[in-house]
Amino acid sequence: MNKILIVEDSLPIIQLHSFLVKKAGFEPVTATTFEELKNLKVALNEFFCAIIDYSLPDAPDGEAIHYLLENKVPGIVMTGMLDDDIRDKMLKLPIIDYITKESKQAYNYLHNLILRLQKTKELKCLS
Repeated sequence: MNKILIVEDSLPIIQLHSFLVKKAGFEPVTATTFEELKNLKVALNEFFCAIIDYSLPDAPDGEAIHYLLENKVPGIVMTGMLDDDIRDKMLKLPIIDYITKESKQAYNYLHNLILRLQKTKELKCLS
């Protein structure tokens, strides 16, 4: 589970996410459309988590998010859409976090979130 899935249709954002994922020690795997996501040659259970854009050309209403959650892939939703209704709807789902792409700090936050998730996953309970 050293792979992170990036579901995003913007090439510059894919490049930035890929850089952050590699910097955190993971291998990025990308899909730019919902169709491409459904046709991945990698089994979904191989992903540590996914960074998912809310709106894709062939899935404008978060369909990729629901698909990944149904397949038990933990998701971090990143979007450029500043919409309170969508935000409220997303926060009712079992996602890791909902981040807007409005600033450079959002990407620093994303990188730190991945590192924190990795450390949390490595922790073992003492008994």
